[in-house]
Amino acid sequence: MVAENDRFEKSFKPRWRKAYRLLLNPEVAPSEVVDALMTPLTRTLREDDVPGRVEMRQILNDYVRRSQAITDPVAQAAKLVEVFDSLDTLVRNLEGHRNSKIAAEVAKSMIVENDRTVPAGGFEERICSALLEHYFFAIARANMVSEGVAANQIEAMNAQISVEQKLRPQLMKLAERYVNVTDIRSLRAPNRLTPKTLTRDLLEDDLLAA
Repeated sequence: MVAENDRFEKSFKPRWRKAYRLLLNPEVAPSEVVDALMTPLTRTLREDDVPGRVEMRQILNDYVRRSQAITDPVAQAAKLVEVFDSLDTLVRNLEGHRNSKIAAEVAKSMIVENDRTVPAGGFEERICSALLEHYFFAIARANMVSEGVAANQIEAMNAQISVEQKLRPQLMKLAERYVNVTDIRSLRAPNRLTPKTLTRDLLEDDLLAA
């Protein structure tokens, strides 16, 4: 499992700060926040990737396929331990890469949820969502409470939920691109939900995407 002190970042990297400023502005539509999130998320994938993702997907698919034939609870538990060990070993071999740890936790969650089907891009979509939680939303919620913007974590989570309602279609598009891209350096964010209107926004997004 991921160590607790590895689970969350404690402060934003510069690429995420624009999205946080927009999240705090009540006059900004959630779709604008989504656009501001997709650029740094895509950059995170493009620059750092998720080492071992393909191997994790294979482990996940193998488990789904083989578990359907296992009916004995003891055998099921043994298989679960085996798969979790395989994921942990893979992460160790990757020297504990942060994004790989996050992806391994996603795979474990999908296994525990007993999802018998893994749609194309489904694993990658969950990875993208987990990366956003790690690098942005967890920090945003903590900051909103500490800065007095939100009274508590529940109120901060409500702000997150309003964004997530617009977020998933974009995550699905990015996940599809991520699965199919042949050169990670060419990965690009999906088309924006809202038009760029201000020169300042155009320049800032270009800097974030660079």
